[in-house]
Amino acid sequence: MQSVPVEQPTQGVRKAKAWGSFRNGPVTLVLSWATFATLAFLLWARGDQMVSGVRERWPELVFWVLVIVLLNLLHVELEPIQFTLDLPFLIAISILYVPPVAALVAFVGSMDVREFRAEVRVARAVYNRSQIGIGVFLASSGYHLLAGRLQEWPDALWGTAIATGVFAAANGIFVSTYVVARGQATFVSVWRRLHVGKPLEFFLTYFAYGILAYALSRLFLEMGTWSIPLFFAPIVVAYSALVRAERLQAFATRLQKRERLLEMLTDRVEDERRDERL
Repeated sequence: MQSVPVEQPTQGVRKAKAWGSFRNGPVTLVLSWATFATLAFLLWARGDQMVSGVRERWPELVFWVLVIVLLNLLHVELEPIQFTLDLPFLIAISILYVPPVAALVAFVGSMDVREFRAEVRVARAVYNRSQIGIGVFLASSGYHLLAGRLQEWPDALWGTAIATGVFAAANGIFVSTYVVARGQATFVSVWRRLHVGKPLEFFLTYFAYGILAYALSRLFLEMGTWSIPLFFAPIVVAYSALVRAERLQAFATRLQKRERLLEMLTDRVEDERRDERL
């Protein structure tokens, strides 16, 4: 599961209007294009490797792009963050391909349906795609530096764990930075909201996604593209579970607010009656 910032402002964030509007303009714009420039530099620095990799394996790369696009249609929105469920596939791409090729596939495939509804600006879309591309580049670099071949395990398992952790950390930092730059929340509050449901369940899901990414990579090498549809079922199940968990959590939060409001009203009534007796 990876996350991207959404457009809606978060209620309850205290900020001056002038500074908030300034951050929504030049600061986030510079941040967006600086992130894109960073990704472009990483791809340019290893351009020969990227070009040769795309030239040799472009049919399967197009297939991976379509898979990532399809998975991005499934998302869980928790303002000011939107979660998608393509993490196992992004990690698998990081394992299967060299960093520049994997990052290029992630950048192209990380489509946001809000782009077609004109709900996100160009700079925001560029930032979302770029930060995912950089995360995949770093994850792939970590894997190939530590592990190498998929058949060489347990090194391959350790490499997958490193790749998953690196991508999750990079994604969290990028999303938090952008949300804070927009003045939508504090850095700490964003980090707290980077999990859906209970923290333990969320991190166990991340761990399971890493194992799923490793299995997906092995089967892809042995069976080809026919192995990919086998992994859509657990992704859909995970999506349904996360949505249900988030709805329950939101319902529990509303109940707590109503209980506090009822307690306040009860205390006020008691105070008024006490005043009447006096």
